[in-house]
Amino acid sequence: MGEHPAKDQLFINKLSGIILSNLEDESFGVSELVHQAGISHYSLKRRLQAITNRSVKQFIREVRLQKAMEILQQEEVNISEVAYRVGFSSPAYFNTCFHELFGFPPGEVKKGDFVSTIVTKSPQIIKKTRTKRTIFVGSFIILVFAVLGYLAYIFFIKNSFMVASEPLNRAKKSIVVLPFKNLSETGDSQYFMDGLMEEIHSNLSRIHDLRVISRTSAEKFRNSAKSIPEIARELKVHYVVEGSGQKYGNKFRLIVKLYNATYKETCLCVKSYDQEVTETDDLFRITGRIAQAIAEELKTAITPEEKQIIKRVPTTNLSALDFYLRGREEEGKFPYYDLTASSAVLAGLTPSTEQAFARAEKMYTTALQYDPSFALAYTALAAIYWRKNYHREYFSENFLDSVLFLAEKALSWDDQLPDVYYIRGMYYTEKGNLKQALQDFDKALDLNPNFWQAYYGKGLIVNDYLMAIQNLLEAASLHPGPGLADIYEKISFRLSEAGFHELAEKYSKETIKLRMDSVSYYFWLWMYEFKHQKCLAFYEKRYSMDSTELTAIEFLSDYYELAGQYEKNLKFVIKLLYRYKMEGRKRINHLQRVGYAYSKNGLEDRAAYYFNEQIAYCHETIRLGHPYGRSAAYYDLAGVYAYQGEISKAYENLKIFNQHSGNYLLWIIRYIKHDPLFNGIRNEPEFQKIVMEMEARYTAEHERVGKWLREQGLL
Repeated sequence: MGEHPAKDQLFINKLSGIILSNLEDESFGVSELVHQAGISHYSLKRRLQAITNRSVKQFIREVRLQKAMEILQQEEVNISEVAYRVGFSSPAYFNTCFHELFGFPPGEVKKGDFVSTIVTKSPQIIKKTRTKRTIFVGSFIILVFAVLGYLAYIFFIKNSFMVASEPLNRAKKSIVVLPFKNLSETGDSQYFMDGLMEEIHSNLSRIHDLRVISRTSAEKFRNSAKSIPEIARELKVHYVVEGSGQKYGNKFRLIVKLYNATYKETCLCVKSYDQEVTETDDLFRITGRIAQAIAEELKTAITPEEKQIIKRVPTTNLSALDFYLRGREEEGKFPYYDLTASSAVLAGLTPSTEQAFARAEKMYTTALQYDPSFALAYTALAAIYWRKNYHREYFSENFLDSVLFLAEKALSWDDQLPDVYYIRGMYYTEKGNLKQALQDFDKALDLNPNFWQAYYGKGLIVNDYLMAIQNLLEAASLHPGPGLADIYEKISFRLSEAGFHELAEKYSKETIKLRMDSVSYYFWLWMYEFKHQKCLAFYEKRYSMDSTELTAIEFLSDYYELAGQYEKNLKFVIKLLYRYKMEGRKRINHLQRVGYAYSKNGLEDRAAYYFNEQIAYCHETIRLGHPYGRSAAYYDLAGVYAYQGEISKAYENLKIFNQHSGNYLLWIIRYIKHDPLFNGIRNEPEFQKIVMEMEARYTAEHERVGKWLREQGLL
């Protein structure tokens, strides 16, 4: 047991009760226990390990098996029935697990061969002995423990969730704030209602004892015909906040409802607020009161620090606030466009998005004219600048420095804004200062533990696979809306890189469901599993249906390069170049492939041009410290130099890459063995030595990640 045995025992009782209440559900596993217990995978695993020296998966299995022992001692039933009753779909596997735990098969229990179970402080710590006589005390203790665990769980549910007899199997104190309905006679007040909703959402998000689903995830339910329980199940929350209001002149009326997430729609409370707005404090005082009232209804603890943050007034100027809210309304018209998405090499802006950016930028700039100390407006302008200028400034000496200036300006007026730390963290990520980036992401999470973008940002930059996967899973749990497919895609990539293909495939297939398209799955098969032949028919069909589809053109170009069909390879390379030019996109890590295609078709002058362009891109990004220049650029330089016969330069860059290739291990090991640019040196001892070093590092990392995944019950 830990340092606090009473608390540890309550924790074990609670977990046991949750498992017993889902006993016959064979699909109930680690993820479901995490949701119902209301803590993260990592925290659950760490605490169980400390108390019981068991993994979460083992804990669940042993509670099931102890219940099976109780049934066998008290009832005349066959083994298969018992197996199904305690959640085992396979009687054979049940027999194996039972024997491993108690030292003998379940069939012997019916013959009078019982186990003497001495249950200590934890249901996992079991002393196993064999006896020919029933030890009633042992079974009675198991029964009492199980009942107490179940009653503890029921008590916990009744007092924490305040729901009826059929709560959803989701995390405790998880909540979503739906878009508020505008009941005003004119529709031009929607931005005002959205602002109230966003402020309430922001206040709730600051409370560490709540799991608050992202605002953009809730947006898809604007004007939805789905019921409250349907929305709750889809977002995996227990509670739903719904609001509606009217604005007339400088007054507004707001009605806020809090629902639990039972299958029968139950309203926990309804409150009405009437307010005349003569100063901004009138608005922020109301939204703060609403957030605290919701927390109190849920019996959620709010720390003094959290209360102070909720009471903060970001601006005292009503006109500044009005223009800021109008700017947020324009941002709401954007498609999913997180900063990490806009930083993708192939990202581009549609004309409609450009126009929305321009309108939002104007609103934020006007807000600052009314209040030059309005930190939120500086933060919003920093994000707008990033999205508009990322690609325009990529090779500039002052790349995104205006973002840093605006972020620092915001922090000079208000150092308690999580959004600012996130944006500054993204800036430092691009600049190569990963230590500072992680500190800023962590600061954002200190201020807002539900800030999914900060988890996502951490998941993309850490070289530690465990940290990456853990942070990406946290991001996914908080953002089950637009962009969730992107998060799942990154999780699948990381798992593939660590060598866990079946689990990676599971997440990759989830992207199919979310995007209603198989492109992401086949992209994963192609880029991360190297199953080119399996993908060929799919992409050929896509291309035959739409000869302008970018992903199909990219795949076919890559496929024909590796297959040695150089005329077809060049055909699709030229198509790619045309697409990039027409859309104003830039591919800084692909021109060596263009040069290779021209070279293999005898067009050496054109080949030399693209090889030299790629070399220039690599050196410039290395000099500027961009993410591509910190690792992958060295690989691309090595490939060009190897193909051109500059062997010493090839090895020099390949060795540097090997030192910084933490996020690319398995992918590179696979690719480098087939990359045609290295054909000239592939059999040399020095090249083979570098590959062997990569393989050794990969094996060690694979084993470390596998151990963690098994402990979490994910394998």
